[in-house]
Amino acid sequence: MDLYLLAELKTISLKVTTVDMQKPPPDFRTNFEATHPPILIDNGLAILENEKIERHIMKSVPGGHNLFVQDKEVASLIENLYSKLKLVLVRKDEQKSAALRAHLGRIDALLERRATRSVTAKALKMKKHEELETPTFTTSIPIDVNDLSATE
Repeated sequence: MDLYLLAELKTISLKVTTVDMQKPPPDFRTNFEATHPPILIDNGLAILENEKIERHIMKSVPGGHNLFVQDKEVASLIENLYSKLKLVLVRKDEQKSAALRAHLGRIDALLERRATRSVTAKALKMKKHEELETPTFTTSIPIDVNDLSATE
């Protein structure tokens, strides 16, 4: 996702091509033999192994070294989010729902405290049809985020 964001910010040029490995195009087999994706091509240089692709991105892409550094606090919050969400979906009781909302609040507080480029609740409080400066995707939220907690 961060690699895509770098492309959106025009820090790098990124082109993604999908290949049906059951019926690859003729030039694919000619150029890459039996190599399975992912394949990175940078300035005509084909990089075929995951580890080499990661090293190339770390060295060649501005800020690329940050793409592979896992934040333990964030990883823990996200892991716990999935377990709490599953409990809400399976059990559907108010106590589990309240625990999930509290957990989402902790994630929002972490993102806001770090002032990251990730989305926070404040960023989601756009009015309908309000647009960002350079929209590349849907930027309007059909409901107010505050309405979510009121309906539960």
